[in-house]
Amino acid sequence: MSAIDLDARTDGAISSAAEKDPAQALFTFLDAFPLYYGTAILALFLIWIFFVAGADAGTIVLGSMSAGILDPSRLIKLTWGVIMGLLAAVLLLAGGLPALQNGAILAATPFAVIMVFMCWSLYRALSHDYAQDQPVRVPDQASR
Repeated sequence: MSAIDLDARTDGAISSAAEKDPAQALFTFLDAFPLYYGTAILALFLIWIFFVAGADAGTIVLGSMSAGILDPSRLIKLTWGVIMGLLAAVLLLAGGLPALQNGAILAATPFAVIMVFMCWSLYRALSHDYAQDQPVRVPDQASR
């Protein structure tokens, strides 16, 4: 049974919960099935794992970029983790989730510009390679 089908059967309980709070829609969906508390705790655990794994990957990437090595030390990763956590906490306290989302968009904007230049460079490199791979046509002596 899908959430759309369940929403239709429950006269829009999931969609109305999603309008109030998008996170609540998951728990409204899970409430329609047996073992609600077990699945809700499992869902929270999986969401927590998702954020922890993402933060860990972020600290490794930032540590690698700042230290110039592939495997940064624990101190470097811990420093970047604390910086990311403090930044997220300040943004959440300053304006809630919208401020955090706007901060993420603002931080990603320079990378978007870099990605545009990378796409242009890739296009030029592929065009250059394609032009070089084309066979050279030698005029036929009989057609002269």
